[in-house]
Amino acid sequence: DPVEAAAAELSVLKAAGDFGAALLDMRFMLAAALVGSKRAREGARIYRGALDIVDQVGPSALLDRTIAVASNNLGWELYEMASRAPDDDALMRLAAATSLAFWLKCGTWINAERAHDLNARVANATGDPKSGLAHADAALAIIAANGERPLDAALLHLTPAVSLAAMGDPPGSV
Repeated sequence: DPVEAAAAELSVLKAAGDFGAALLDMRFMLAAALVGSKRAREGARIYRGALDIVDQVGPSALLDRTIAVASNNLGWELYEMASRAPDDDALMRLAAATSLAFWLKCGTWINAERAHDLNARVANATGDPKSGLAHADAALAIIAANGERPLDAALLHLTPAVSLAAMGDPPGSV
């Protein structure tokens, strides 16, 4: 119900201390909900529009987390698509990079490690194996410095193999 949604949105904005951050928070939540509902293209439109004006609002820890989550979900959704157009690849790179930037601002070491993993996979999928290797190495270093993540570490050891094979180093890729 669009009218009820608009009324609810106005109630939230009325109660919010920071109008701009609250509005953007809702937009990123909507984008994430659309992506989660397998409506990635519609979610992407809202995501890009909201991302374009993030710099116009003051700092907000809540908004930072919402952006990190929405970017992460969009990035993974696009990565897992069977086929992507060049615009999808560009959006996937943007979402992955934004996810990492915002998890570094507001997340835990696990969020940072996972964001590097996403960036590594996206880089390999879009023809940038050097970046893929660098992100995989960064993720593995985060794990080594902070704790154990056996499954993540095992999966991350496969990513450099893909990167090295793409760079023409088959012996180093095994």
